Amino acid sequence: DQSSIFIADSVDVSSLDKWQRANRGFNFFWPKNTSNDDFEESLVIANKRLEQLANQFPDLRSKLDSANVLDVGCGPGRYMYELLKNYKISSAHGIDSGEEIIRTNIKRFASSPNLKFSNGTCRDLSQFNNETFDIVLSNGVIHHSGEPLDICIAEHARVLKMGGKFFVFVYGKGGLELRIWEAMQSLLNTVTMEFFYDYCSRFIVPKRLQGLMDHAYGSFYQTSRSQIENILKS
Repeated sequence: DQSSIFIADSVDVSSLDKWQRANRGFNFFWPKNTSNDDFEESLVIANKRLEQLANQFPDLRSKLDSANVLDVGCGPGRYMYELLKNYKISSAHGIDSGEEIIRTNIKRFASSPNLKFSNGTCRDLSQFNNETFDIVLSNGVIHHSGEPLDICIAEHARVLKMGGKFFVFVYGKGGLELRIWEAMQSLLNTVTMEFFYDYCSRFIVPKRLQGLMDHAYGSFYQTSRSQIENILKS
């Protein structure tokens, strides 16, 4: 039934701006693409990225020892899990705007009392006091939120302890890859993510499908190096 392909049949398009659509998308496909064995596969990427950081910042391993970590936009909690398993952190708290994501995480990590989860956004971390965390992570999140970068970074810095480390990853500006993703978003603007997922999951492995949907349905803004450096300095 091709009528089910289009968003208009299940969701009032006029009520969703591109940032709401992105948020709905992450909440829909992250739990689907990281369930059961697929979650174990996704840990490989998280582990490699953490290794890169540890190699780039020699004092990071000592900072992580017994650290209290905040992961903003935690998704399925893979970075938190890897930090607890391999870097001897004390605890980690993950927040995400997706209600289904958080429910899934709470069930998945029910036997790990040092990993906690709650709903929240990258702009509002008011559930945490000033200088609460030793390490704050924002791994490819803020540019999908539609929120002002300077406000989000200031809020992350507020909950970071003096001398702590804040790792923020955002899209750069320009380049062929981002233009391709923008073109894909235009093509899929009226295609439901449910249909796209059901169709593509027949022949694309979950890890690749996650990356595809992440960019095809996750709206983003671009930031130049000078822009983010000026924000971090202010």
